Amino acid sequence: MGCCNTTAATQQQQQHCSSTAAAAALQQQQQYGSSTAAALQQHCSSTAAALQQHCSSNAAALQQQRSSTAAAIEQQQQQHYSSSSSSTARGVCTAE
Repeated sequence: MGCCNTTAATQQQQQHCSSTAAAAALQQQQQYGSSTAAALQQHCSSTAAALQQHCSSNAAALQQQRSSTAAAIEQQQQQHYSSSSSSTARGVCTAE
C-alpha cells in the first residue's frame, strides 16, 4: 500500500509539474503575442504617419507647381497680349 501511495504521489507531482510547465509556456506565448501585437501596432502607426507626411508633402508640392504654372501661363498670356496690341497699333499707324 505504501508503494502504491508513493506511486500515486509521484504521478500527482508529475501532473502538477506538467500543468505548471504548460501554464508557464502558455503565459510566455501570451506575452510574446502581446509584444508582437504591440510591435505591429507601433509599426503600422509609424507607417501610417510616414505615409500621411509623404502625401501631405506631395500635395503641397503639387499645389506649388500648379500655382507656379498658372502664374507662368498668366505672365505669358499678358506678354503675348501686350505684344499683339503694340503690333496691331503699329499696323494701324502704318496703314494710315
